[in-house]
Amino acid sequence: MQRLLNILQRGGVAAARKNDSWGVWRGRDRRRRCAGTIAGHDIDLLRWHDYLTFDPSSPDELLVWRGDDACNGAERTVACALEDIGRLPGQRALLDGLILAAPTPVQRRYLVDAAGAVRRDLSEAADSSEAPHTAAAVCGRLTQIVTILSAEDCRFLHQLIVGGATRSDLSTRFALRPDAAQSKAIGILREVCALYENGRIA
Repeated sequence: MQRLLNILQRGGVAAARKNDSWGVWRGRDRRRRCAGTIAGHDIDLLRWHDYLTFDPSSPDELLVWRGDDACNGAERTVACALEDIGRLPGQRALLDGLILAAPTPVQRRYLVDAAGAVRRDLSEAADSSEAPHTAAAVCGRLTQIVTILSAEDCRFLHQLIVGGATRSDLSTRFALRPDAAQSKAIGILREVCALYENGRIA
């Protein structure tokens, strides 16, 4: 894994292959030999943690290493990536666990994309430097989320997506049994993700 992440950090690309895996190449010419493969669930976890992003300049779905400047100045090293994806289940953020436990690659990617959209909106809403029209659009989307969720559920969602809370953290903070905290997380994410998926949030 470390060797393949080093290749990506140095300008390589990853592209989807069969059997829920992604091949890694040293450059964009994929006629050359593939350097190795990474499991799909690890790729999606790396996307969720902002190590990898889809290359907007490519007509194909290629993943590239995401620069530090795109991550609010946070350091994005291979060592950090290995630490994030290698956490033991009890130490892992609940949302990470839900991503890994998604029953299909499509559902896993959908969860990463939708939760990522909510996280971007929350981050942009807190950034006073955003252009007025952007800020208004973001606030409009978040207002719709607040409309369907209770105040407590909004706090729960923030801890889940932004706070990186574990199941134990959420159980303690919201006085829930661990399995109830997980069920609550799934229910809230299902409601919020449906808003983005169904176009009720443009």
